[in-house]
Amino acid sequence: MKHLVLFVHDNAESRPLYRAALAPVDGVEMVSIYCGGYSQAYVDAARSMRGSGRGRLLPQVVARYARVPQLGAYGTVSVISFSAGYALVRELLQHPDDRAAIGAVVAIDSIHAGFDPDRTAMDAQCAPFVELARRAKAGGALFALGHTDVRTPQTGPKAFASTTQTAAEIVRLADGTGGDFVAEAFDTEKDDTREHVAALMSWGPAFAARALVPYLGGVLPAEPEPEEWPEPDAPDPDPNPEAEPDSLGARCVAWCEAERAAGVQEEPLGSNHSDRIEWYAEPAYRRETGALLRLKALPWCAVAQCAAQRECLAPGEAGAHGYYASGVELEESARTVGTWRGPDYRPRVGDLAILLRQGVSDPATAGWERHVVRVRTVGASECTTIGGNENNRWGVSALRLDDARIVGWIAYP
Repeated sequence: MKHLVLFVHDNAESRPLYRAALAPVDGVEMVSIYCGGYSQAYVDAARSMRGSGRGRLLPQVVARYARVPQLGAYGTVSVISFSAGYALVRELLQHPDDRAAIGAVVAIDSIHAGFDPDRTAMDAQCAPFVELARRAKAGGALFALGHTDVRTPQTGPKAFASTTQTAAEIVRLADGTGGDFVAEAFDTEKDDTREHVAALMSWGPAFAARALVPYLGGVLPAEPEPEEWPEPDAPDPDPNPEAEPDSLGARCVAWCEAERAAGVQEEPLGSNHSDRIEWYAEPAYRRETGALLRLKALPWCAVAQCAAQRECLAPGEAGAHGYYASGVELEESARTVGTWRGPDYRPRVGDLAILLRQGVSDPATAGWERHVVRVRTVGASECTTIGGNENNRWGVSALRLDDARIVGWIAYP
C-alpha cells in the first residue's frame, strides 16, 4: 500500500529528519509543499487550486505535488504541518470528501487563530480542527497537536492567538483529548525563535513518528540503551587534528583550494557579485521561514562554504549544517544538528570557524555580522584557514586558536 504524507511548510534541512522518522513504514511518499512565509500564502494557493465555489481541494493538491497525480493511487493520505502551513490544512478540511480522505493530521507548532475577546472569530477558524479532534476521539481519524509557548501579538489589529492558546480552545470545544486525539505542550528553549525552530528540527520528527508510524502500520524502534560514558580520567580518544583522507571535511578543503586556484573572485571587485558567487548563493534560504533568498550579490563567505559541502557530500552522507547565507544561521543550524562547538574546541581539518568581523568584539551586539572560513591545517597554537570573500576573493589566512574573534566552530563528520 502507498502512503502519501503531505508536509506543509517544511524546508530542505528538515526533510531528511522526517523521512528517517517515517522509515519504519513501507511505501511512504513524503511530499513537500511550500507556498510562502505566511498563512495567507497558503489560503491564496488553496483558492487558486480549488477554483471558484467550494469544491474539493485535495485532488488538486495531489495532482500538483505528488509523484503519482491521482488521489486514488494512495491507500492513505496524512498531513504534517509546521508554522504557517496550518492554513492549507484548514482549507483541506473544508470539504466533506476531503475530510474523509485525510486519515491523519500532525500539527507541529502550527495552528493559530484570530484573537478576539468573545472568541467568535477564533472558534470559527478552529471549527475544522475541532471536528477533526472529535472524529479522532471516536476512532475515525488521527490528530496529533504539538504546541509551544512562542509568544504572539496579543493586542492591536495584528493580534492572533498562539499555538498554545489555539490548542487549548480546540481541546475545550472538543470536550478534551482522548482516543486518537492528543495535544502535547513543548518548552525546550528560552528564546522564541529558537523555540519555533526546535519544533521543526528537534522534537517534531519524533512527535510525527510517534503519531504516524503506528497509525500507518509500522513499528516504532525500541528506545536505545543509555550511553555509557568513559571514566573522567579516560584519555582523549583521538588527539590527532588531521581529518581522515576521504572525510567530508577533507573533500571540502580540496574543493575550496580548487576554487581559489581557479581565481574565483568578485566581478568587479567590491561588488559582492560574480556569476560563480551567484551560483553559490542560488540554493540559500532563510532558516526561519524556509524561503529561498534569490540573492544576486551578498557577503558570500557563508554560501561559499555551503556550496563546498553541497558539492562534496556523498549520496546518503549527513552534512554538518544547512544551506544559509549568514554565519548566524549556520551556527543555529549546527546547534540543532549537534555539530556546534564552543570557542575552546580544538578544530580538525575541514571544520568551519565562525568569526566576529574585524572591529566587532561582542557577539551579542554583532547582529548578523560574522565571517566564515574553513580549517585547512592545524598546529599547536594556530591553524590556517581558507575562505571566500577575503579581500573580494578566495584567500588563505592564519588564525590563532585563542583569537578573541572566534565565536565557535562547526565540526564536520
